[in-house]
Amino acid sequence: MSLKERWDLVGFGVAAVDDVFTTGKFIPNEKHKLISARRLGGGQTETALVAAARLGCSCYYGGNLGRDERSDFVRGVLSREGIGYPEGVRHPEASPTYAVVIVDQESGERSILWSDDAVVPPVIDESDIEVIRGARCILTDQNFPDCQLAIARTAREAGIPVVGDYERLEGEIGKQLDAVTDHIIVPLVMARRNWGMTDPEDLVARMMTATGRKLACVTDGVNGCWFATHEAPYTIRRQPAFSMPQVVDTNGCGDIFHGAYAASLIQEFPLEECIRRAAATAALKTRQSGGQTGAPTLVELERFLQAVR
Repeated sequence: MSLKERWDLVGFGVAAVDDVFTTGKFIPNEKHKLISARRLGGGQTETALVAAARLGCSCYYGGNLGRDERSDFVRGVLSREGIGYPEGVRHPEASPTYAVVIVDQESGERSILWSDDAVVPPVIDESDIEVIRGARCILTDQNFPDCQLAIARTAREAGIPVVGDYERLEGEIGKQLDAVTDHIIVPLVMARRNWGMTDPEDLVARMMTATGRKLACVTDGVNGCWFATHEAPYTIRRQPAFSMPQVVDTNGCGDIFHGAYAASLIQEFPLEECIRRAAATAALKTRQSGGQTGAPTLVELERFLQAVR
């Protein structure tokens, strides 16, 4: 697939192959009959790009994929969703993250076992820099933070917004990556671990102290999220989670949230509306099993938002 002059959303982070096993109710140390077993695409960045692509954005994945079956599977996912990726193979031995996902059908909750032993960090060369500088938005995660830092700095220097999805921000590199992330959206458990406070409003206020920050958001599943924007940095607002009649699977909701937020940002919605649209997209995803399967189209999202106004 050839490069375009300009992509809406670009990411170099986690792409994964998920083997998803669904049980009636998962209890540790007990035997369970499988209801279903499927191989699906996953990973923070890959799933966010899928969400954004379905909402009408042109997307590009720049991470390393090799010549193995799992890499081919990820390419298949990207191709079906219209997401670009490098034509050549820089590292034949590279392989995406692999995960076993156990879904409790009764509650919709999931447990994840994963390995990134064969993942090769992205090498940011001149062609990558050209892609970054031509993007309308960059998505970063915690995968190889030194590489993500280089990507975020390149984007910020070019005036391109950086949307951050982090499960951890460790050490000096983590601090630097935090500092160059324009829009940071993290789960409550991570925020508490990283900044040492418990109240979500206090955490949002702390996150808004970063220079140049446009938005800080802390998410907490069914409890919704709390956020502030550069337009009102001292006003902490809450977006409730949208209620769904049946929750099949929560796997990937956070990644879908990030992709939908980035898509809404690219589509120039006000930041508060970007959060609302992201929350709605994540809620719609829970209708189906799999991190990417339930991500809605733009038509489905607009129809849902009209119905809940």
